[in-house]
Amino acid sequence: MKNLFLIIGLSLLFNYAKSQNSNFDSKYDDPNFNALKVVKVIDECGFKPSRSTSDMRQFKSVILSLSERAYQQINIDTWAICNKKREENYLMYNMYYKPVTRNYFDENCKALITLMIIEGVAVK
Repeated sequence: MKNLFLIIGLSLLFNYAKSQNSNFDSKYDDPNFNALKVVKVIDECGFKPSRSTSDMRQFKSVILSLSERAYQQINIDTWAICNKKREENYLMYNMYYKPVTRNYFDENCKALITLMIIEGVAVK
């Protein structure tokens, strides 16, 4: 009987802990996120920086020259922002840059948020 209560208690505790983390979607958990994914999105959506530079070669070279450690931090930041502030950033993106569909933004949220962070317009 004691074991039954222990199992039920642990099960309830596990389910509670799991529900607390449900605010963060694993959809944006991408351990392989890197500069090439960001540059690919730049080319796909026709991104043009609005605040930093008009030289696309220079802009892409900055993105490609960021360290692996920088991308580890960007991966964490964009994961959190895509989960918690996706709607706000979707609206901001479409105000500052060539508009994209909600579906495109959702599928490429991490790369687009990275561009917004570099430009200083991301809502954190």
